[in-house]
Amino acid sequence: MSIGTIAALLSTVNRRSESPAPRGAGWSPGSIPPRGGNRLERFLDYILGVPFHWSPARMDQLERAARDGRRVAIVRRGTEYVVFARRIETRNAKERLIGILPMTGDEIVFELGQVEDFQVI
Repeated sequence: MSIGTIAALLSTVNRRSESPAPRGAGWSPGSIPPRGGNRLERFLDYILGVPFHWSPARMDQLERAARDGRRVAIVRRGTEYVVFARRIETRNAKERLIGILPMTGDEIVFELGQVEDFQVI
């Protein structure tokens, strides 16, 4: 996918945003494109390397999964892990998700700042 194609897709996303952008405030290389919840915006964020945005709703979703012991698919450094969420803890001013790998039963720790995406299954 070329930079021109990505810029065209982002300009479409900009036009659909809720608040109109000031004149000349379009996307340019090096700037952070607008955030959102639809699939196109998440895909573009992944391609462009924009860090994952932890909204209160997404954090609540993860906390509920940990409380209920549900499975969570987490993407970190390009690798997807499916784990049973155990707990969320704070250590050294960083929040971490502790999960259990279903195949081995081993605990695995995910710092939330390194998580690229997640989905509760």
